[in-house]
Amino acid sequence: MDKTDTQHLAWVGFERRMPSPALQPYIKWFWQIRTDHKLVQTRQEFMHSYGALSTIFNWEDALQFDNQGDSNPIIMEEIHPVSRQLVLTGKLHLFGILFRPGGASRIFNRPIIEMINTSQLSLLNMHELHEHLGSYPRIDDKVSYLEAKLLGSAPGLDIRHPILPRAIALIERSRGQAPIPIIASQINMSERQLERLFRDQVGLSPKKYSRLIRLHHTRTALKQLDTSSFADIALISGFHDQAHFNNEFKKSIGITPKEYLARHKERQMQFYK
Repeated sequence: MDKTDTQHLAWVGFERRMPSPALQPYIKWFWQIRTDHKLVQTRQEFMHSYGALSTIFNWEDALQFDNQGDSNPIIMEEIHPVSRQLVLTGKLHLFGILFRPGGASRIFNRPIIEMINTSQLSLLNMHELHEHLGSYPRIDDKVSYLEAKLLGSAPGLDIRHPILPRAIALIERSRGQAPIPIIASQINMSERQLERLFRDQVGLSPKKYSRLIRLHHTRTALKQLDTSSFADIALISGFHDQAHFNNEFKKSIGITPKEYLARHKERQMQFYK
C-alpha cells in the first residue's frame, strides 16, 4: 500500500506509522482509522493481501468483510489468496498491525497456525493489548505503548532465521516471477524444506506467496499506466498473454484490470476535488 492507496481514506481519519528500527524486520507498519461520529455514507475498500498476517483491534461498530459481519474486538487476519472487501460504515475506531511475512511468527515464537487460532489470543496477551490500546486516542500513543510491550516481552525478537528473509528477498526481487526450484537452490534448501518453512512461518506456500507479490507489482503498474498497454503490463508481469492476465487478475482481485484502473482514477479525482 503506497501513498496513493491511502490518500482517499483521509475522510475516515486514516493514519499510518512506520515501526521503530528494532521492529522493522518484523512489522511493516501500524495504521489507524477513527471517526468521531457514524458515517453518513458507506464505502467498500479493497484489502489486498501482502502475504503476511495482520491484526485489527476494534472498539466500535462491527466490521463487514465481503458482506459478512465480524463483531470480534480482535481480528487476526489470516492470509487470504484473494483480495477482500471491507465495508466502511457506522462509527469507526480501528488500529491495525501489518506484520512482514513471517514477522508475527518470529515475534511471538509460534507457528503461524497458532496465531490465527482465536483460542490462543489470551496466550498472546491480545486482550490486554486491546484494553490498553483503546485508552489512547492518538495513533502515536498506541504505537509507543505497543512497541514498548513487544520489545520488552516478545521472546521471538531474539530468534533470527536467516533463511526465510533471504528467500522472501529473492522472491520480491524477482517480482514473484522466479521459479521456486531456483529460489530453493539459491538458499541451499530443498523445495520441500522451503515449502515447510513458508507454511510454518508465513502461512502460505512459496508459490502462492510469489503469486501475491506478482499481483502487487501488477497493481502498481496499472496505477502508473500512461503509455503502456494492458498487453505490455501482462508481459512484464510474467503472464502468458492478456487473456491469462485478465482472468488471473479478476480471480484474485474480484474485478478486471480495466475496472481496477478506472476505480483508481475515480478515487484520485475524488481526492483532488
